[in-house]
Amino acid sequence: MNRLASVLIGMGLSVAAALDEACASEALAGLAFGPRASGEGGIEYRTFHDLDAATGDLHAVRFDEDGLRVLWRAARRLERAAPDERIIITQDRAAWAGLPFTHGRLNASQRAVLDEDEVNWQRGEGNTRRLGPIVGSEPVIVGAPQAVRRDRAPYPVARGEAYSEFAAAWAGRTGVVYANSNNGLLHAFDAANGDEVFAYVPNKLIDGDQRFATRLDARASSSGRHLSVLLPTPTVEDAFVMLASADARKAWRTLLIGGLGEGGKGYFALDVTDPETSADSAEAAAQMVLWEFTDADDVPPVDDDGQPTTDLDEDGAPIKDLGYATSQARLAMSNVRDARGGRKWVAALGNGGGSTAGRAVLFVLFVDEGLDGWAAGDFVKLPADGASGLGEPALVDLDLNGTVDRAYAGDLEGNLHRFDMSSPEPASWSATRLFQARYGNGRGVPQPITARPLVFKHPSQRGFMVVFATGVPLRPGQSGEAAVQSLYGIWDAGGVVDDVVDLDSLVAQRMSNIQTTGNGSVRLHRVVADQPVDYQLPGASRSGASRSGVRGWRIDFDAPRAGSATGTAQHPGERSHPRLTAWGDLLIVTTQIPDGADGGAIGAVVPIKWATGGSPRRPVLDLNTDGLLDESDLLPTDTGDRAPAMAFDERDFSGSLAAPQVLPGFGGGQLVLAGGISRRSQAIGPPIHRLAGRLSWRELSVF
Repeated sequence: MNRLASVLIGMGLSVAAALDEACASEALAGLAFGPRASGEGGIEYRTFHDLDAATGDLHAVRFDEDGLRVLWRAARRLERAAPDERIIITQDRAAWAGLPFTHGRLNASQRAVLDEDEVNWQRGEGNTRRLGPIVGSEPVIVGAPQAVRRDRAPYPVARGEAYSEFAAAWAGRTGVVYANSNNGLLHAFDAANGDEVFAYVPNKLIDGDQRFATRLDARASSSGRHLSVLLPTPTVEDAFVMLASADARKAWRTLLIGGLGEGGKGYFALDVTDPETSADSAEAAAQMVLWEFTDADDVPPVDDDGQPTTDLDEDGAPIKDLGYATSQARLAMSNVRDARGGRKWVAALGNGGGSTAGRAVLFVLFVDEGLDGWAAGDFVKLPADGASGLGEPALVDLDLNGTVDRAYAGDLEGNLHRFDMSSPEPASWSATRLFQARYGNGRGVPQPITARPLVFKHPSQRGFMVVFATGVPLRPGQSGEAAVQSLYGIWDAGGVVDDVVDLDSLVAQRMSNIQTTGNGSVRLHRVVADQPVDYQLPGASRSGASRSGVRGWRIDFDAPRAGSATGTAQHPGERSHPRLTAWGDLLIVTTQIPDGADGGAIGAVVPIKWATGGSPRRPVLDLNTDGLLDESDLLPTDTGDRAPAMAFDERDFSGSLAAPQVLPGFGGGQLVLAGGISRRSQAIGPPIHRLAGRLSWRELSVF
């Protein structure tokens, strides 16, 4: 066995003690790897939260054949920083420009929210918890530009505008790790040493004229347990955009789009192309601020005649579509032309829950247009049929030319929608409802969809497979969520048939709990049935076809206790982690279980085939941790041997599981699992690659 494999396999609670006994109360929020990490070694970055202490942290951990060692801890580095030397910036909405975050520089609306002592406390004076809890957000590592295939039309190809020139110019760019924290700040840390490069305070949180936000003055306190506010992961992407509102020239820049999560109705954009030089001073750093987009910038919905509605909310203000910013924005090049004939770049986001208009809407912001403030024509709203609150969208490039042509997203009432964005005229864009997720007797209980779907080219039919999970993400320590959630794979045969997919047209892949014994212990595993999914359109004439056809599969997280063929779910309220992990022809699904579950269960790692939803028939995970992937890593079932899921409890991890990461190497890879301050690594079999791979625009842009 490879030495590093033997080091990594079984790294559980023993690793936690080696990392830092002082972190025992922290829980893992997210995990990401440096750009050069592989199964042979590298650097991983972990974000944490401790809600009781109202603190968070970011660790850089090197792993190699000698094991793991912490390189730096951002919270400790931040504690040593002089408050008056920190580079902290915000936005002046009145001037629509960035400005240093010092009390004397704030405008009147901001000073109405924060007094001088509160500003100084946020900067670090008397503040022993300068890095707030990080909940729901993963770290984002940005170094040299990484995108490929951008030196051909419709990307700019003129000399001085080619992406390859931009990438070469910034090949030595200092690595920065961005983290969104519950103290209201976006932090940027030097990836090499953990020093804070700069921090951004969204104006939305400190502007007395803004509504629908958890104000920063409520967080400027040294007492009390911290609120658990779920935050979206920041999006960072290279885009060809205008340098300033008064300058028609465009250039490649690296943009960061962040959201306020449950803390407010708003998003912000920063130019992080050159964080090292830009953060030389607060004045220079303020130039990184591009815009904020909040509910105040939104416009009321329009009626059938195209006129703004006159409906008012409970405060007497016009109703708006933008809800709380829980959806991670997706940044992409659109098909819309600019004045020079080039393409406009957009930030696409779901409107989230809590809008006063009560609709599900896809927002498409033209990122250039926000440089001088927002007007009605600077963004497009695509309302979906019915329900309230659209989740995070997946963007799809149908012709592989680099522009986004289609989006998929779900809403809080379980509807899955397809958005056509292929036209260069936004007025021609449209929304179509594809499916509604429901569970229960008569299938009458809608299941909310908030996470971004994964989109694959169908392996044998025209159209696409859209795979998504239901359920609102659990907060740390959350209990009492008993509604059954599910995982779905829906065949969108758009262009062939555009009807709403019927729930009865899905093949149910039943999940079962299985107990095994070995080495004196009893372990819980799972398998998912691998019933055939013979895809057929409605009305197909093949023998056995139903009138609704066969349009996909579903897995309900309602498996009864091991040994029980019937009965209620052993872990009611279990749901998938918001981020699904694709690995060739497989999906690696990590589940969350509400706090206080039977037997201390915290979740499972479930490998399935994305085309059918069934458990694979080949070894995937090193079930017996012998460093080999062979038939001994399969479990026998009534329909043959299957690759099982691995269930975990409090003996394995000291907190809920983060989304897994797959590192290539060892002929297959290493599946890195982490929770609490614990970390394990399991050997994972090589993926079976298909030409029909993911069509998500973001994934295509980096492969």
